[in-house]
Amino acid sequence: MKVIYQQDHASVDIGAVPAAFKPSVGPYQLTDYEKVYATDPSADIFELRGLDRGGVVVVVRPDQYVANVLPLGATAELAAFFAALLPVRQSRQA
Repeated sequence: MKVIYQQDHASVDIGAVPAAFKPSVGPYQLTDYEKVYATDPSADIFELRGLDRGGVVVVVRPDQYVANVLPLGATAELAAFFAALLPVRQSRQA
């Protein structure tokens, strides 16, 4: 998971970034800050890509292809997207 803040990098309070975007990694459990980004004031990614400023979920395949871009509240659409890709698990009968 990665996060892109809408303000420039100097305005982002790294201490207020949720832990999900700053995982502890490696044998020494160092904080990985490489998942926290901010917009470039000269090339705002939200404007350039027409992204909802309320937030979006970007589904990226392992080959780095962007498979889907959805608003944060589109949970049913996200579930439908993955339902088409994942097999239905059959429950075991006792």
